[in-house]
Amino acid sequence: MTISGPDFDPVQIVNLRAADGRHERLARDAISTSRAVPEFGLPVVDLPHLVALKLVAEQG
Repeated sequence: MTISGPDFDPVQIVNLRAADGRHERLARDAISTSRAVPEFGLPVVDLPHLVALKLVAEQG
């Protein structure tokens, strides 16, 4: 899901909960290495994890 608005860049939200748990390890690793960004009010993952998450999300 991509959320966009007139006063901010697009934000993508990805749900990695697969019934078989196949992406659980990647999701946990990404979350554990994310850092809080106060201006967003959300944790943000680093670029390598972002790329891996995007690739997994596109596989559907």
